[in-house]
This record gives sequence, structure tokens and C-alpha cells, in this order.
Amino acid sequence: LLLLVLLFEFVASEKEDSSSNEKRIYFLKRCSGAGCPYTASWLAHINLYRRVPWAMESTKMESASFNIFDRAQWKFQLSDPDAYFVHHMSMFEHLNHKKYNFSVANHKTLIMSRAAIKGECSRLNISQSREYFALIPFFGGLPPDVTTDLSVKSIGQGNSLVDASTKVLQTMATLCSCLKYFGRAVVGVARLEDR
Repeated sequence: LLLLVLLFEFVASEKEDSSSNEKRIYFLKRCSGAGCPYTASWLAHINLYRRVPWAMESTKMESASFNIFDRAQWKFQLSDPDAYFVHHMSMFEHLNHKKYNFSVANHKTLIMSRAAIKGECSRLNISQSREYFALIPFFGGLPPDVTTDLSVKSIGQGNSLVDASTKVLQTMATLCSCLKYFGRAVVGVARLEDR
């Protein structure tokens, strides 16, 4: 069910033809459920961010999204499924780890992370928009309770086993992707050694 609440003028054009500078108008839909905050691809008003307590005891990066999402009375996503894409980079690692082993997953994740940063950052054109900004969490450490066989209890970037340098590549690719559309971004670290 789509709930039309307002028109959202998104500055970036998703057309392959970069000569088009037309603004596209997107409709918003109200969203709910775990999938919405988990992708971190939803919109909320800045005042919500200002009143949310940010001290959390969790290494799961999706916790930051849930922290905001759970306190929002109204949450919205763009209704056009082709308006944006979310690539879940840590899930790639987890699926390869499960199918093969961590050594293979680590290698494939490094290749994917290098490709992501090349694809997103090589010809970066930063949006001039200052109306919106992106919040990107980063945790360079290992998850708690890693076993000798390198298994973890749950998934998510905070439970990724790749080293911090690979996570930095993923974060930089995410940063470049966000800057194309929002013009401003903040990377928040979960521990002092990640600064």
C-alpha cells in the first residue's frame, strides 16, 4: 500500500544519459518492518536525528539505523524501486564464508570491495545539494565471541571478520556513493581507534 504524503525532488538523475540535468520527482511510501531500517535506505527528518540518544553498546552497524527508525513515528522510502540500490557488502562476505570458508570469503570480499570503490569513486561528481546528508557508521574491529572456527552468532558489518582495511574500502565506496546524491556525509566511528 502506497501512502502519498509529498513530492520529493531528488536532484540526481538515475538515467544513463548524463547530459540530462532534469530533476526527477519521486513519490514516497510509508515503510515499516525490519527490512526498511536494515538497508539504511529510508528518510527521516533532521529533528529526529537531533533528539535520538547516540550512546549504544553494540557492534552491529544496523543498530544505528534501528536506533533512529524505532523512534520515528513516520518513516518513508522512495516508492520507485529503481530510484536507488543497496548493496549489502557484509552479506557477500557472510554468504561466501558459509558456502566455502573464511579464507575464500576474505579474498572475494577484498576483490568486491576494491571493485566497489573503483566503481563509486573513480569519476566522483559530488552533488551540490545541501538539503540532505548521509550518516555512515564504521566499526573496524572484530565481533564479540568469535569462535576458533571463525563463526559468529549473527551477521552485519559489525560482525564482519575481514580486517579494518577492507572495511575502510567498503566505507569509502559507500561515502562516494552517498556524496553523488546528498553532497554531504558524516562517517561515525564506533570506537576511538577507528578515527
